[in-house]
Parts: sequence; C-alpha cells; structure tokens
Amino acid sequence: MPEAVTPLVEVKNCTMEFPGVKALSDVDFTLMPGECHVLVGENGAGKSTLSKCITGENRMTKGELYIKGEKIDPGSYGIRESQRRGIAIVHQEFTLMEDMTGVENLFIGRYEKKAGIFVDWKALDRRAAQIMEFLQCDVNLNVPVKHLRTAEKQLIQLAKAIMDDPQIVIFDELTAVLQEKDIQNIFRIIKLLTSRGIGIIYISHRLDEVFELTDRVSILRDGEYITTLNTKETNRAELIKYMVGREMTQTFPPRSAE
Repeated sequence: MPEAVTPLVEVKNCTMEFPGVKALSDVDFTLMPGECHVLVGENGAGKSTLSKCITGENRMTKGELYIKGEKIDPGSYGIRESQRRGIAIVHQEFTLMEDMTGVENLFIGRYEKKAGIFVDWKALDRRAAQIMEFLQCDVNLNVPVKHLRTAEKQLIQLAKAIMDDPQIVIFDELTAVLQEKDIQNIFRIIKLLTSRGIGIIYISHRLDEVFELTDRVSILRDGEYITTLNTKETNRAELIKYMVGREMTQTFPPRSAE
C-alpha cells in the first residue's frame, strides 16, 4: 500500500467569534503538499478569516489546527510561530515602504551586515537577484517602489513571502487589482511553487481562475463550510449554487424596458 501523505494544513471544526459576530462556524479545511486549493464564497463568507486562523493572526474560539501533522496549541500560536513553521501569506493590500527600494523592502529588518556594523548591500543584491531569477521575473529592485507598476509591487511582496522557503503560501485576493497578462504571470509562479511540493491556499472571487489554476475548491457561505470538490469534477453553475445557496438561472437578467 502507498504511504499516506501528511497534510500540510488541517483545520477541524474551526469556530471564530468576534464580539457579537460568529465569523466562522465548525469549518473544516485540508491542504496537501503540491496542491493549489482555492477558497471561494461571497463577501463575508469567512475566507480571509479562515486564512488568518491558519497564519495565527486570529486565534480560533474553538477547533483544532494541525501543521504538517503536528497539533498546534492555540494559546501560543501567532504570526511569528506560523512563519517559523513555514507559512507565508501574500495580501492584496500593499505592505511595502513606498520610498524604499525593492531590495530594502525585501530585507527590511533582516539586513546582512559586514564587520557587524555596515549593511552588506552587495550580498543583499545577490540574494535578491537569486530570488527574482527563481521566480523568472525582471523587476528593477534599485528604485523606490513608488515608481513601480502595481504588478511589480505584487511580485516584490511575493518574493518577500518566499524568501524563507515556506511550505505553505496563502494568496489572498492577489489578482484582484492586476491586468490579465500579470495574472497569467502569477499563475505561472503558483504552478512553479506547487511543482516543488509547496501547498497553495488561493482566495479569490473570480470563478474563472478556479478552473484554470486549482486542484480542489472549498466553498464557504455565511461563515459555514459547505463542501470541497475536485476542480475537474465541478462547473461554474455548481459552484455558484453552493456559494449562494440556490440555483442561478440568470447571471445577467434582462433589464426592464422602463
């Protein structure tokens, strides 16, 4: 018998409550090595909330979290601990320092020193070039990022996320502000990462991306887990039905003549 593969991430019965609001209720989720697993749902379905429970930004009110088979103690689990365990997240919103160069943004807080005093800029330039070569991207990292295109800024954020060789990367609505050619470049990078066994959690509103990119799709609705499907075995109409809770006979109904 083939040896069972340990999931990179396993969430069981995740409940997340904020004062007066239950954002998640008994949600399950599993991510396997080398898989691109998409989370879909309408606004407020709980997609980003679940991702923050996985990264430690949110602490689950109830439920269990396993990272690479090890049960996590929610009391001591935070963002730094999730990073130590190989989890990285790339947000739609920019977290870059606009007046600093790409290289400075990549290594802020972790500058390599020479003689214990001076920043070793040549070493940082070499490391930055290696990362961009791995991503097969050409971005000018020596100008302030405020002069770069939106897609180039996203690539710097992505490069920063993978610098520590994470095994799990979360893409949170990354393509929402990108043009089609730049979206295709992100897809190429995701396929490169999954080919190396990295697990991708992909959060998106765009259903067309689900079928182009992912292996499995999990649907959330109003903070509740609905189902998980193999992408090849479903279709757009079925996903919409699960997302909204009913059949959608007209995506764009005709306008009234009046």
